[in-house]
Amino acid sequence: MKKLSAIVTLLLIVAAPMEARAFWNTGLASVTNNYSKSVRVVDQEDRNSDLGVINVGRPFISKLTIPWCDSTAELQSKALNFMETGPLKILFYLCQNYQDNMVYFVPGNGALWDPNDPVTKVDWASRVRCAPAPASYIDVIIGSNGLPTCTPK
Repeated sequence: MKKLSAIVTLLLIVAAPMEARAFWNTGLASVTNNYSKSVRVVDQEDRNSDLGVINVGRPFISKLTIPWCDSTAELQSKALNFMETGPLKILFYLCQNYQDNMVYFVPGNGALWDPNDPVTKVDWASRVRCAPAPASYIDVIIGSNGLPTCTPK
């Protein structure tokens, strides 16, 4: 019986992947809006949820989980979408990449958001690392240029 157990254990070790990666979801702890206009946040994975408007100079406390994305299609259908109020001009998308556990933002390039046609002038290749390292939670500050700075908590 010991011999069979050793063979099964050996098979399990051989069958295991060479590189084991640890994945975790990064949470969005807070957002501070230093942009000139109020900003609306849309969770594209749950479009029925209204995350509300972040007024200028006011912090927004959140415990949202940042969605996983690894392509333009996933970005446009899953990422958190930050946009100006009024005409809903996209400022940026925020997501976490499952290849490296990093949080990225992708500039919205001034595209107008249409919930019936989420295709915009964005491309996954234009992503920018938002936080310097993987983190359990991040705080986001929306700058005067409408783009985020992320700080790990």
